[in-house]
Amino acid sequence: IGFGTGIDLATRLNYFKSYDIFEINEYSQIMFNLLYSNINSIKFNKTFYTFNDEDKYSFVQLIELMEHLETPKEYIDLTHKTLKRGGYLIFTTAVNMANIDHIYLFDNLHSVRELIDKDKWDIIEEKCFLNSLIKYPEAKINDIVNSNKLPYIVTHILKNK
Repeated sequence: IGFGTGIDLATRLNYFKSYDIFEINEYSQIMFNLLYSNINSIKFNKTFYTFNDEDKYSFVQLIELMEHLETPKEYIDLTHKTLKRGGYLIFTTAVNMANIDHIYLFDNLHSVRELIDKDKWDIIEEKCFLNSLIKYPEAKINDIVNSNKLPYIVTHILKNK
């Protein structure tokens, strides 16, 4: 959900038999057509996902989507319903990144953690990044996260209980 450029999908193509992509961004449709349109196991749905399916998916990925939603916690809870028991959710969230298209502003790491209902999810991993292309020392990242002044990305890997 939230395909973006689709580059993340390339690292997961061998893990599952089929993929359903839900994305409304025109740019994402162009990227999909360039990168994956010849792969029959991937279905691109140019629509917003409605969460009508229960226990359907083994894996859901939400890449920098939460800040574009009015009620991100509700979205995470609906994702829980859609995942099979033991299924995984990976989501990334922009923190301290005010943009014109960001409806919800996460101003610290704690505000992202509040999305996760610990009765429904096991937190497998939490990792903060300054930039997905540049490797920064872990101590520097921690300093920035703790300062609550500079923008960063936080990634969570959750397992459905």
